[in-house]
Amino acid sequence: MKQLPITEFLERLRDMPDIEAEQELVLRKERHAMEHAVITNARQEIEARGDKGSEWRRLGREIAVMSQDSLRLNEALKACRKRQDLIGWAKAVRAVFGDEGYAQCRVWMAMQGLTNPSAYDRKLKVSGG
Repeated sequence: MKQLPITEFLERLRDMPDIEAEQELVLRKERHAMEHAVITNARQEIEARGDKGSEWRRLGREIAVMSQDSLRLNEALKACRKRQDLIGWAKAVRAVFGDEGYAQCRVWMAMQGLTNPSAYDRKLKVSGG
């Protein structure tokens, strides 16, 4: 079965819950890495024969496209995980402090220049605070 083009694949993920989208992205990324390795190996075999003809150039173009697709997959996965992280923080703050506490937390974060709560967590770990 042929895979969806990357643009259609990423578009389809927008309607999925984040956990399901993350799983799809990880699977696609793994498949993508295997295909990239196979094509890279084939290109290296052609190069080892000393043949840098049309097939070698075609595989090079395919590798370049796959590299761009890989970047898009990585960015989508990072965005998906960031959304999950934000939702987790929001749920935790609301569970402990309620909606009013959550609103105050968002104001405080804005005053600190933070857009991602986990960034604050990393600052604490780095600064030892």
